[in-house]
Amino acid sequence: MIVDYLVNGVIQASMLVAVAFVLSRFTRDIVGRSLLAFVLFGAAFMYIVFAVRAGESGYWIVGELAGE
Repeated sequence: MIVDYLVNGVIQASMLVAVAFVLSRFTRDIVGRSLLAFVLFGAAFMYIVFAVRAGESGYWIVGELAGE
């Protein structure tokens, strides 16, 4: 079951990387990099939201914020 999630994550990440590569190839390089940065920060923010909703301790949340 865990392997299914990992394979799914690899496929979804590959699609994002392909889109960012194509954007960088046919537009300025900053466009693809901005897309990747935006999505990665969005994912990190959602991870923090899920941790807060799960009732994690304040130390855990601060550690996540520092890790970004």
